[in-house]
Amino acid sequence: MLAKEHCKGELDAAVFYIDIRTFGKDFERYYNRARDEAGVRFIKSKIAFVDPLDDEGMHRIHYVDESGLEKDEGFDIVVLSIGLGVEQEGKELAKKLGIDLDSYNFAATSSFEPVKSAVPGIYVCGTCESPKDIPSSVVDASAATGAAGSRLFEVRGTLTKEEVFPEEADVRGETPRTGVFVCCCGTNIAGFLDVPAVVDFAKTLPSVVYAEQNLFSCSQDSQEKISDIIREQHLNRVVVAACTPKTHEPLFRATLTKAGINPYLFEMGNIRNQCSWVHQDNFKEATEKAQVLVRMAVAKVNLLEPLQDPILNINENALVVGGGLAGMTAAMTMAEQGYHTYLIEKTDVLGGQARYL
Repeated sequence: MLAKEHCKGELDAAVFYIDIRTFGKDFERYYNRARDEAGVRFIKSKIAFVDPLDDEGMHRIHYVDESGLEKDEGFDIVVLSIGLGVEQEGKELAKKLGIDLDSYNFAATSSFEPVKSAVPGIYVCGTCESPKDIPSSVVDASAATGAAGSRLFEVRGTLTKEEVFPEEADVRGETPRTGVFVCCCGTNIAGFLDVPAVVDFAKTLPSVVYAEQNLFSCSQDSQEKISDIIREQHLNRVVVAACTPKTHEPLFRATLTKAGINPYLFEMGNIRNQCSWVHQDNFKEATEKAQVLVRMAVAKVNLLEPLQDPILNINENALVVGGGLAGMTAAMTMAEQGYHTYLIEKTDVLGGQARYL
């Protein structure tokens, strides 16, 4: 599906399989979308062998389909998708830590405590526990963090150190000196619009004294580079044209703080979601829209004034809505971390759908 999205013309993509199990959340929906909307061909078959590079430069796959007929097809690229297993160093690490392994040499856990190993204080997540995709690994990581927090809550904050930032420059009343950083996001943005053209356009905008493109603006080295440029160019306003501010705005504001200017003298242009994603079939439109978004961001950032974060008193109680297995587990985890927790369920019993299994 990714290959089809990035291909400018027609692309034939086929998956030869013996069996498919779409066992995870929304996996079946993804499979249906690949087959019905993206046009990926799924061929139930057994492959006999592959001839690399025939007279036409194609790799020819010889296979038997589900009706028992022998067939062959040619492809430019053939990818062998193999199973996921455990490396030897993984087994050795488990042995050193005393972690029990299952019959496939993945870390052994229980159904109700899937991130707890056999050794107290050691937690597992992601493909250490079993083969899984990225979203499932993220869920595991959150669960492992919660379990570790439950074990350590009595000493929470005892080793906290306050980060020291440079003194914030007072830029009130200064003429705006704006820096614009346009992100390629690998090929997520650069594959669908003209990033250099957006940079050149940004250089023509009022108050912009510096503009450049970054391969990945959110990477650690890019963050340090942006901080250095802010200081070197004496920037007092910053615009980053990249992806969604929902996930990345706090990161870039922290970069401004480390560079010694107020974090609210910053604006983002979402040229990934709003340009390269929605106009991926029209390079020219995506580029023009990205330029408009950058112009809007620069116009807005020039009007911004420094702000200070208010100090709030936090009521450290937790509220969990829904008394199913997930809700009960979340409530117990929060309570074990020392937070007074309220669990709300609209029915008169707990358990949710698990009561009907």
